[in-house]
Amino acid sequence: MSWNESRDCCRWDGVTCDLLNGHVIGLDLSCSLLSGSIHPNSTLFQLHHLQTLNLANNYFDTSSSIPHNIGQLTNLRHLNLSWSHFSGKIPTEISYLSNLVSLDLSECQFSGSIPDSIGNLTQITELALSYNHFTGHIPSTISKLKHLTHLELSSNSFSGEIPDVFSNLQELRYLHLYDNSLIGSFPSTISNLTHLESLALTSNSLSGPLPNNANILQKLTRLELNNNSLNGTIPSWVFNLPLASSLWLHNNQFSGLPHEIKTNPTLEYLYLSNNQLSGSLHQSLANLTNLSTLDLSTNNITGDAGTNITFPRLQVLQLSCCELKDFPYFLRNVKTLSVLDMSKNKIHGQIPNWFSGMRWDSLQFLNLSHNSLTGHLPQFHYHSLDGSLPAEVFRNFKAMIKLDDREEGEIKYMSQYLNGNSIYEDSKCGTSDPSHVPQPLEEEEEDDESYFFSGFTWESVVIGYSFGLVVGTVMWSLMFKYRKPKWFVEFFEGIFPKKMRRSKKRRLRRWI
Repeated sequence: MSWNESRDCCRWDGVTCDLLNGHVIGLDLSCSLLSGSIHPNSTLFQLHHLQTLNLANNYFDTSSSIPHNIGQLTNLRHLNLSWSHFSGKIPTEISYLSNLVSLDLSECQFSGSIPDSIGNLTQITELALSYNHFTGHIPSTISKLKHLTHLELSSNSFSGEIPDVFSNLQELRYLHLYDNSLIGSFPSTISNLTHLESLALTSNSLSGPLPNNANILQKLTRLELNNNSLNGTIPSWVFNLPLASSLWLHNNQFSGLPHEIKTNPTLEYLYLSNNQLSGSLHQSLANLTNLSTLDLSTNNITGDAGTNITFPRLQVLQLSCCELKDFPYFLRNVKTLSVLDMSKNKIHGQIPNWFSGMRWDSLQFLNLSHNSLTGHLPQFHYHSLDGSLPAEVFRNFKAMIKLDDREEGEIKYMSQYLNGNSIYEDSKCGTSDPSHVPQPLEEEEEDDESYFFSGFTWESVVIGYSFGLVVGTVMWSLMFKYRKPKWFVEFFEGIFPKKMRRSKKRRLRRWI
C-alpha cells in the first residue's frame, strides 16, 4: 500500500470518500501487513464521518486492544477487526456505535465477557465473535437485536444455558454456538425461527430431548447437534427437513428413531453413530431415498429382521461396533456401496452364499474384522497364490493391509478406513466420531527407518567422506584462484533463497 501525501487522499488505496462533500467514509486496510498497535489518540478517531472500517487480516501486537475512543465513530456501520491478533475485553464504548450493521471480531484473542450493552446495537444484522476466548454467559440482551441475521459465537468458552430469547429474532438465518461449554436443554424458541438456514450447536453439554413440534425449521439446510448429551427419541421433523442434505446427530444419547419418516429425497448424509439406538433397523429409513452415507456404528443395532429395505444410492454404510449377529438382509438390495464396515460385531459362522456371491462393482473398502467368520469371498480372495493376482480383482480397491508378518497364507481382512490418502487402523468401539481420527500405523514407519539406516555401514561412510574431501578441495582451489565465480554464487542463491514473507492465514467464513 502506498499513500502519497502530494495526492488527494480520496485517491489513496483503501480510502473511500463521499462524492458530494469529500468526507472519508470508508477505510479498508485489510491484508496490509499492519503491525504494532493503534494509539488511543490516533487521528483515525477524528474521521467522524467514517462508515466502514476494515482492519482484518493484519499483524497487530497480541497485546493490542480496541481503544476506548472507538466510541467516537458514531456513524460507523461496518467494523471488521477479524484475524488481526487483537486481545483484551470489548470496550463498553462499542455500544455507542448505534448505527452498526455488522461487527466482526472473530479469530482474535479477545477475552472476558460480552457486555450487556451489546443490546444497544439495535441495527446490527451480523455479529461474529467466534474463535476467541470469551467467557461467561451469553447475554440475554441479544433479544433486542431484532434485525440480526447472523449470530456466530462459536469456539469460545461460554458457559451456562443458552438464553431462550429467540422468539424476538425472527430474521435469524445462521445460529452457530458450537464448541463452547453450554449446558441445559435445547432452547424451545429456536423452533420459532422460520427463516433459520444453519443451526450448529456441536460440542457443548446440551441434554434432554429435542422439541417435538411438527413442521418447524423448514428452511434449515444444516443441522449439527453432535457431541452433546441429547437423549430420547429423535422426532420425525428432523428427518423431514425439506432442504437439509446432512444431519449430524452422532455422539449423543438418543435412544430411538421415529416410527414414521416421510419420503425425503434431499437428505444425503446421516450420522447417528455413538448413540443408544437399539433393536432392528427401521423400515421407515427406506424413505430416505437419496441417502449416500449412513453411519450407525457404536449403537445396539441387532439387525434388520429380514426387512426388505432399499437404498438405491447408498455408497457408505458403517455398522461397526454394533450387536449384529447376522449379515443384514437388506444388503441384497444395495448395489452401489463403495465402503462397507461391519467390524467388531457378533457375527458367527459361515459367510452366507448370497453375500459371497454378490458382485461388488463399486466396493473400495470392506471391513469384516473382529467377528467369528469362516469361508471366503471369491471376488476378493484367492487360495492359490502362485504368481501375480489378476488386476481386475482389485480394480476398485484403494488400499489393502496385511496384519501379520508371514510371507504366505491368507490375508486376514481387507482395507480399512481411508482418511485423505492414509490408511488407519481400526478405531476402538466408541470413537467413531468423524472428528476422532485413529492414529496411523507406526510399526511400518519404524521398519522403514531401520531398513534405511541399515545401509550406513563403515565402508559407505568412508567412501562418502573421501568423495566429499576431494570435491571440497577442488572447489576451494577454484575459489582461491578465481574469487567467487558468478555461476557458483547463483547456484547457492538458488538453493538458499532469501527469507520469504510469511504467508497470510487464509480466512474461513463460518456461515456458508
